[in-house]
Amino acid sequence: MLEVIRLAWATITDYRLRSILSILGISIGVAAVITISLVSLAGRQIVFKEFSTYGLNTLWIYRTAEDANPLKSVREGSGITEADYLYLKNNCCSHVVRFTPVVYHRDWIMQLRAGNYYSKTSVEGVDVEHAAINNDQIIMGRNFRVDDIKNKRPVALIGTATQKKLFGHLQSPLGQELRMGTLKLTVIGVYTAKERNLLTALGATNGYDVNDRLTMPYTLYQQILGSKDIHTLLAESTGLENTSIALEEVVLTLKRLNDNRFQYTTESMLGWIDTANLIMRNLTLIGGFAAIITLLMGSLGIATMMSTAVIERTQEIGIRKAVGAKPGDIQIQFLAESIIICLIGGVIGLMFGVLALMIIHLILDIQVSLLISLFIILISLTSSTIAGVAAGYMPAKRAALLPPLEALRYE
Repeated sequence: MLEVIRLAWATITDYRLRSILSILGISIGVAAVITISLVSLAGRQIVFKEFSTYGLNTLWIYRTAEDANPLKSVREGSGITEADYLYLKNNCCSHVVRFTPVVYHRDWIMQLRAGNYYSKTSVEGVDVEHAAINNDQIIMGRNFRVDDIKNKRPVALIGTATQKKLFGHLQSPLGQELRMGTLKLTVIGVYTAKERNLLTALGATNGYDVNDRLTMPYTLYQQILGSKDIHTLLAESTGLENTSIALEEVVLTLKRLNDNRFQYTTESMLGWIDTANLIMRNLTLIGGFAAIITLLMGSLGIATMMSTAVIERTQEIGIRKAVGAKPGDIQIQFLAESIIICLIGGVIGLMFGVLALMIIHLILDIQVSLLISLFIILISLTSSTIAGVAAGYMPAKRAALLPPLEALRYE
């Protein structure tokens, strides 16, 4: 076997230019396969990173809007009361980890003021579990406490965009007061900024800027609005696989508590995740098909080179057969040359793939595990070996079947 490899390497070096061009074709194909895999992985991580800003297990439940039919009376209320929320929180449900109410004004956007600075900001009333369900981190200050909710304390958390508009970059907002109408609120914390560029581009945010918001105790906001209504109920399921069951449990309980007077709309991240997976799967298939075509073209280049080599080395084949070489020996020799060329191309393609990995990591800050790295190496070496066998098989077989006498007479 070592002799076969030595002879194959000697032949490859004898035809340097032809071999280099063939190696380049394979390396481009392998690099394309690796890069497509990395881009697909990076795309999935980017999408799920943005999805996680909502909390992957978050559920939304709210009353279904009824048509404004003048001949039909419309039941008043949001369909969810504080009593409903407290019952759900203490008695329901086996597939739900926690709940939080969301209370808001019909217009959502309220004008805030701090000194001489103004901001039109989304305002919500929430409970202490809101940050955990919504996957919110607090960059400075603290979250709401049970006492804040119970005592309807005039405290608030704000987003980074709201902080910038009302207090600027240099001034700490902690302990500062802001006004919403005649109400004075003390800032106790600032939410960490979130990026939702992709979701905004897809229209998933409905123009809502997560960094330009204010939250206060829901009990305080209910008092301001003069209602015990809860406009949206947020919940966290025990896992994505339990999303449907959790939503069904909550809705059935709400209907029972309200004597089936209301219909409810439910949302979860499951639909967005399925859509994202479908899009990424299709993009990966298209990109993978293009990469395979590139690799195939490189293999055809090697097949052409090996076919030419068989013609050019016909007399050599005849001499080797005349001195006792078997057809299998000839076939293995040509296959070895083809595989070595493809393996060299595979290693070079792997180097290009590693370079692409470094660029993706630097630009997109995507982490790739050791398992993925080993998988990429396996892809590069396996695909290049398969390409080498596929490209060299027919020329090698043709060389092995050449009659010795005809080969010796060939000029």
